[in-house]
This record gives sequence, C-alpha cells and structure tokens, in this order.
Amino acid sequence: MNRRILGLLAGSDLPFETVKRWCLAADTVYGADSGAELALEAGVKPVVVGDMDSYASSREGLRVVEDPDQDTTDCDKLLALLSADGHKVVTLCGAEGDRLDHVLGNLASCVRAVQNGMEIRLVLRVGFGVFVTPGCPLRREGLAGQGMSLIPLLPSTVTTEGLQWELNAQRLSLEGLSSISNVGLGDVTVSVTEGALLVITSENSANPW
Repeated sequence: MNRRILGLLAGSDLPFETVKRWCLAADTVYGADSGAELALEAGVKPVVVGDMDSYASSREGLRVVEDPDQDTTDCDKLLALLSADGHKVVTLCGAEGDRLDHVLGNLASCVRAVQNGMEIRLVLRVGFGVFVTPGCPLRREGLAGQGMSLIPLLPSTVTTEGLQWELNAQRLSLEGLSSISNVGLGDVTVSVTEGALLVITSENSANPW
C-alpha cells in the first residue's frame, strides 16, 4: 500500500498546528489511545488502537481496536495494527514524547517493527528520524548543509555516500562510536549490512510529506 499513513502517539513534543497539518495531509490516520484525540481535535477521524486507559472521547463512527495486553506499549499496539492492516511505510508523530522512558520504549518498539520489514519515519521537534536496516537504506536528495546524526540502536556496520565525514563499513554501536552532527553534501545514501540505525536530519518537519 503506497499511501500516506500517519500514526499518532500521545507525546506532547510537537505543536498542535504541526500535528494538525500532518493529520490533514494523511490518507489515513491511526491513533494510539489519547493520541487519537489529537486527530479528532484536528478534524480527522482516526483508527483508534490501545488499551483505552487514556482515551476519553466518543467511539461513535470510529474503528476502535481495543487491546488490553499490558505486556505491550501503545506504540507496540499501533505498529502491530498498522502491519496487520498491510501498511509497511508509516510516519509517526508524538514518538519523541515528553518522558525519556517513553521515548526509549518507543524507539525499542520501532526497532522491533523495522526488523520485521516496516519502514518508519519519526516527525521530531527538529527534523526527522529514519530507521535504516539491512535491505532498507536511506536515500535522500538535496540534503546539502543539513545536519545528520547516525545513532546505532543495535550494533551496525554502516556505509555512507554524500556526507562530510563518510563512513566505509564503519562499526557503530552504543558502547562504541556514533556519528553525531555530520553534514550532508547533497544527495545522501546511508546503508547498513547489519544492525539498526536511526538517522536524524535537521530538516523542517512542520510541513507534511
């Protein structure tokens, strides 16, 4: 399915007007628990998923998938439903959140999902986050002058083209090296032969797609 699919989490990291623009530009919006209420406030009817512990709005006219499992997070539930519905490419808002434990939990959920073939982009306060895994490289045009950081969420062997400080089968890991505040020179490719990498760019994320 090659559509604009937006997932909303409840993190209050983004201005509402930014979230609203993304909701209105999406073909379909999924919201995890109270994240779905952001879509309703924006005037969009979302698919609602979660254990419903923080969703207080009406369910009338909405598709609601209630999942009471307490061993999975709202982000887990959201990504699992997206995958079950056949959506393999998704943009997430609210994943950056306002609590570090939730941020780390959301990143862990995304790593599990991308390892199962999903492509995920995060809308951040500053820029975007894109997950890179074997067989799913990042290829972007026109990133000259853009700040780029490559964060290994799992130990990763990384090769780049188009960065100021290139990596050639470089081993990155949380206990070893990362590439922080690198700079794009134009068209950029980032690929890994193993691991899971989060690439953060400093682009303007206020405008959708």
